[in-house]
Amino acid sequence: MKTRLYILNPNFVQKLLHLDEQKLKKISNAVCNFALERNNIKAPLVLRGLEFLKGTTLDDRASLKIQLENLLAKLDDIQWNLHEQVDLGTESTENYILAFCNARAVNALLYALDEDPYVAAAESIYEANAATNNLQALEDVINKALLE
Repeated sequence: MKTRLYILNPNFVQKLLHLDEQKLKKISNAVCNFALERNNIKAPLVLRGLEFLKGTTLDDRASLKIQLENLLAKLDDIQWNLHEQVDLGTESTENYILAFCNARAVNALLYALDEDPYVAAAESIYEANAATNNLQALEDVINKALLE
């Protein structure tokens, strides 16, 4: 199954294809945690999503996903508005990049909640890379998660 991750790093895809469900879930959890921490996102809804991934909450997956999709839509609106303002010269590129990274980090969490462990891992890696722009650090996070 091809995902956007294949464009970013085909080697990651090959690695994921040979992992069991438990390891894929560890990767999803680790990379979205990494992206959210790097972007200092601590919204209560995001924390509930992380708790769900750890299995320490009774929240409903479908409900969490809907709420995170709504949050993501708001964050995407913010980042696109900032992008337009950058184009007009009325906003800094730095503020746009911060908003973009925040949206991508939340999207990494949203993908980590996917019921298909392969999709969850592949897409959360892709989004976490967009949120952090540090593929090497992500690879380190993945390798560490696989050792646990």
